[in-house]
Amino acid sequence: MDVDGEESNEKYVADSNESGFLEDDDEDEIIMLLIQSSSSVTIPILQGTLRQSYHFKLSHRKVWLAKQKAIAQIYGDWEDSYIKVLRLLQVLQSYRPGTTCDLSAHCKPFISVGGTHLYGKYGIALLIAVAQDGNSNILLVAFAIVDSETTESWSFFLTNLR
Repeated sequence: MDVDGEESNEKYVADSNESGFLEDDDEDEIIMLLIQSSSSVTIPILQGTLRQSYHFKLSHRKVWLAKQKAIAQIYGDWEDSYIKVLRLLQVLQSYRPGTTCDLSAHCKPFISVGGTHLYGKYGIALLIAVAQDGNSNILLVAFAIVDSETTESWSFFLTNLR
């Protein structure tokens, strides 16, 4: 059978289970373990692991849905996280009267962070955090110039991001 342009004797499983999770608990557990070890594990790596363990290939869509559900089970979903932030801000306002914490009126509920290498004489890196206001204007929240884009420099930047 031709799978992704290559001959394969392996069973190909299409999107028969629309829920996103695989029907076998062992397969779910493999995805959960891989996500717990690295939430940035790619879909092809998950597909390859399942192919090696069970000798069949799941579609990209099915594995992506399973990964999203696993992330939501491990870390919680986006809506719950946003509600927690709003509750935290309400507590902050109650303990520090006069504090203004109205995310919904000023910015969309996320901050984008990124880094880039600044090539040239010094070989440094620029880390930035930006947000978008209600009018879709991009606002610079913070920036840092660091020696290199390492775990230590990102930790420093994210710890000091306020």
